[in-house]
Amino acid sequence: MISKKEVKLITEIPDEIPEIYSDKRRVFQILLNLVSNAIKFTEKGEVRIKCEVDGDKLKISVSDTGKGIKEEDMETLFEAFRQISGSARRRYQGAGLGLYLSKKLVTLLGGEIWVESEYGKGSTFTFTLPLKSVEANNHEEKSTGDR
Repeated sequence: MISKKEVKLITEIPDEIPEIYSDKRRVFQILLNLVSNAIKFTEKGEVRIKCEVDGDKLKISVSDTGKGIKEEDMETLFEAFRQISGSARRRYQGAGLGLYLSKKLVTLLGGEIWVESEYGKGSTFTFTLPLKSVEANNHEEKSTGDR
């Protein structure tokens, strides 16, 4: 998709990023959905993937310089089978499930997802995932408590 547009893909991922304990396929699906949307709605400019540690969470952002989202459309973004407008559906292919599924997956993995956007200037979708799973934390607490 990106090779057909005047869009540059930029990644900001530190060398010393800790591993997360999560479902690799689900995390990939979330990233694929967000990056695909960013490219789909950006005709020229850039799509930036940024990864950083934020306390006990890994924070991943996908930003674009695309058309952005109107304030009144923000509430329905993560709903199933919703696209911002009927005309968008015709111009931009898709079933309207990508953001809905991304939110469900992020929530199931113990994280949060949100969006910031300025219409006409672009959007940033950010999600967090715990650096350690709830099970790993519980196991550590039990091990420490037994000593």
